[in-house]
Amino acid sequence: MITYEALSGSLPFESDRSVGLLVAHANETPRPIGALLQSGALPKASASAIMRALSKDPAARHQRASEFAVALAEGEPRAYGPRIRASVASLAFAL
Repeated sequence: MITYEALSGSLPFESDRSVGLLVAHANETPRPIGALLQSGALPKASASAIMRALSKDPAARHQRASEFAVALAEGEPRAYGPRIRASVASLAFAL
């Protein structure tokens, strides 16, 4: 969720209350991160990696932080603006 919020500026679920966020986190599919950003602002491979990390099925998620970092990096953020490049690179290397 931190990566999602850092890149999109919002949480993957909406609620006015903490309990509502918990219920949404447990039961709802997160909003696609690509829908919150300008077209092309985030590489599709990076967006897919973020959405996979939010999967309800633990077996579908990346099993290691290093796997998540590699999946983020596969989006080739260097082809995009400096803000997105720095954000994706910082997140990948922090893991």
